[in-house]
Amino acid sequence: MKRFLLLLLLLLPALMLPAREVICFDRDWRFARFGLQPDGSTRPEPPHAEAPQTDDSSWRLLDVPHDWGIEGPFRPDLEGYTGKLPWRGIGWYRKHFSMPESDRGRRIYLDFDGAMAHAQVWLNGQLVGARPYGYTSFRVDLTPYVRWGGNNVVAVRLNTEKWGSRWYPGAGIYRHVRMVKTDALHVAHWGVFVSTPRISAEKATARVQVEVSNHHATPQPCRIKVELYEMKSEGRRGRRVAHATSGSLTVGAGLTVTDSLLLDITQPRLWSLEQPNRYLAQVSLIQDDGRTADVYTTPLWHTYGGVYA
Repeated sequence: MKRFLLLLLLLLPALMLPAREVICFDRDWRFARFGLQPDGSTRPEPPHAEAPQTDDSSWRLLDVPHDWGIEGPFRPDLEGYTGKLPWRGIGWYRKHFSMPESDRGRRIYLDFDGAMAHAQVWLNGQLVGARPYGYTSFRVDLTPYVRWGGNNVVAVRLNTEKWGSRWYPGAGIYRHVRMVKTDALHVAHWGVFVSTPRISAEKATARVQVEVSNHHATPQPCRIKVELYEMKSEGRRGRRVAHATSGSLTVGAGLTVTDSLLLDITQPRLWSLEQPNRYLAQVSLIQDDGRTADVYTTPLWHTYGGVYA
């Protein structure tokens, strides 16, 4: 009995973890600008700015979203079509954070809503991802290089010096950043797509397509449960209007599979400019032992043209 209680105490923190955590990652970044400077001079980049041991204590402390170009100053010699702002340059962002030992075994991602431009992302000195185009959001997987139970450093390099634009493009991590923690078995990134094969004022049929990713070393059997809720005007979940559960689905080790479920909604509240009704789709992954591996939600709305997530 004592051994059982000790094991339970050791496992309790992991058992209490939510299926999915989405954490704001906007605060307390360190920033420094190199290359072209606002006054037209240049500042050389330091070597190994991505390394965790690099001293960034003198760098500027700020929160993102941040745009180094919009800070100016305006310069008459610069292009008029980009606002005569000194947006060309090389920016480095670094953030220190800890990762609890209780998260070991989970997947850890960073989602960038926008970073201008030619983004490169490192964790603890290891390159984890890149995205050259500055107008699209992207995700990087931190999991392989996380220091569990210790301190971590994420570094982001952005370069707009050779970037062309017909309008002011911005510079820097100019949109929000989120850390997403999931089970090794989870709904894939942007892995829920909702459409409406049939819809009328009396009845709608929603097709919910779900991508499931398995990062376990062994195949994982599970079921997909989909629930549709009315969404109240303030964004809170309202009345449940439909639900469905798939049959058993086995996801191979390291694979992503796709399955679809059909749900019928009687007398759907259609979206219009006058009545902007919305719904919320909640997708849960239920394993054979009854444990919920993941819960993923996405808002959507009904129109006569379809349901859009």
